[in-house]
Amino acid sequence: MTNRIICLIVFISCSLHISAQKLEEIWATEPIFDTPESVLVDRQNNCLYISNIGGKEPWLKDGNGFISKLSMDGNVIERVWAKGLNGPKGMTLIKDKLFVADIDQVAVIDIKTGNIIKTHVCKDCMALNDVTDGKGKKILVTDSRGRSLYEVDGKKYIKLIDSTRVTRPNGILTSNKETYILDKDAVNRITNGTLEMIVGGMPGGTDGIEPLSKNEFIVSCWSGTVYYVNIEQKTKILLLDTTSKKINAADIGLNKSTKTVYVPTFFDNRVVAYKFSM
Repeated sequence: MTNRIICLIVFISCSLHISAQKLEEIWATEPIFDTPESVLVDRQNNCLYISNIGGKEPWLKDGNGFISKLSMDGNVIERVWAKGLNGPKGMTLIKDKLFVADIDQVAVIDIKTGNIIKTHVCKDCMALNDVTDGKGKKILVTDSRGRSLYEVDGKKYIKLIDSTRVTRPNGILTSNKETYILDKDAVNRITNGTLEMIVGGMPGGTDGIEPLSKNEFIVSCWSGTVYYVNIEQKTKILLLDTTSKKINAADIGLNKSTKTVYVPTFFDNRVVAYKFSM
């Protein structure tokens, strides 16, 4: 009986701890962006980069895409900081270079100048969506419409995962020597080319993934939801739902030191900052 009581107390304590996790809005910009798809935190330079698709056609090669630069507290540093892109989406920062997934190419931007210094074009890619730092000088990038994951080594695109294993891959993240990929409504872990579904049941198009710790992540779904995900416990908790307001939650950014989550609202044309607490 004693053991059963102890187990019950532990279960209740854990449940209360989990339910206390939440997001509280800190600030929101005015609707000054042009279909913002992704936010990336640059802690070293104390700023945020926001990718703007430019217009309402995410996959149109029209040259209207650009990157904005924002302060950590939501003030505009430069609305059009880097231009000449088509439909920029996910980004990753490696040293002083910003790598941007841009439909059929990965654009490399010098963060000191905001200039595009090179592009890695993929003739077989259809809809490059998110990018993350791989090993060495390599990066990983998802192709949502092409249903693939590529490793980019210089100008060479090497397909690591194809349409037999993913349906619509989006967010990609390398964290603590593990690689995670978002597909449909789930977080998957990639190990030696094998996919393992960790947590599912997040409808609306899983989009962005950011690490809070080794086993804890924040995951956004394009339709307007944000989740806390614990991959060790294989659990998820809904933190935010703006679907009824038709406000999207695209590829989020995260400042781990302050536990601030930055949500680009896509067609709503804002960036909203939330404090994560638990």
